[in-house]
Amino acid sequence: VEGDVDSVGIRLLPEGRLQVKVVDPAGKPQAGVPVFVDEPERWSLWSPGYTTPSLLARGVTDSLGTLEVAAEPGTVTVRVAAPPWAEAREEVEVPPGQRVTKTITLTPGARCRLQVTDPHGRPLAGVTAQVTRRGQGTVWYSGQPRPVIAEGSSDRDGMMVLEPLLPGPVEITLVKAGFVKRTVNVEL
Repeated sequence: VEGDVDSVGIRLLPEGRLQVKVVDPAGKPQAGVPVFVDEPERWSLWSPGYTTPSLLARGVTDSLGTLEVAAEPGTVTVRVAAPPWAEAREEVEVPPGQRVTKTITLTPGARCRLQVTDPHGRPLAGVTAQVTRRGQGTVWYSGQPRPVIAEGSSDRDGMMVLEPLLPGPVEITLVKAGFVKRTVNVEL
């Protein structure tokens, strides 16, 4: 039969290993910290905006503050989330068939205290807030929401604390039934 192929050469890359070590600012290993390994965010030509990264692996650090996972060769994003510490994100290059170690030092999270009132200055209880990043390339188009990095709700005095947050620009969206939704930009 015309067009048949006798043989095709296919090369498979060996997977790499990624060891993540999580420490506090004094260098002390942090046990029980959730670690997420994602594909990096990429700009999409097909639908303008950043693509939503896919989760490749996740786990929790052991008593020595480490987690080791198999990883496809290439660039991955390591996310560490451990309140009261700020979320940390680092890109790591994983070579084929090799082990790479990445140490992530946690930093104290910023805190945002809010008081929500009605137009007459009376405190509003039960207002919900969601915090998202703004700027620094983390803009989402094509109907995809930005990832929520903190949430909260106001108490009877209209007070709420949103934490832990990385210093920098954020958007806070406030919602309560019977009131107009409000989004404010804040620099922490």
